[in-house]
Amino acid sequence: MQANTLVEQDIAHLSRVMRAFVFRRGGAITGYWQNRLDVLCESRHLNDYQRHWVQDLMHELQEIEQRTSLDG
Repeated sequence: MQANTLVEQDIAHLSRVMRAFVFRRGGAITGYWQNRLDVLCESRHLNDYQRHWVQDLMHELQEIEQRTSLDG
């Protein structure tokens, strides 16, 4: 299966923006980012590597959510 560079650019963009936004805001609105990642993960255009990348971001977001809920 050939890599879909448009999808990879989207994942990379989400990764950068999500991290910057969530860390700046303290994890207050992780639901928005979770939804974006869910939609992307359900895409039939992802190869295994891309799906794993999105799942890693989802896991990272869950960890941030847990950390901020413990702090608050």
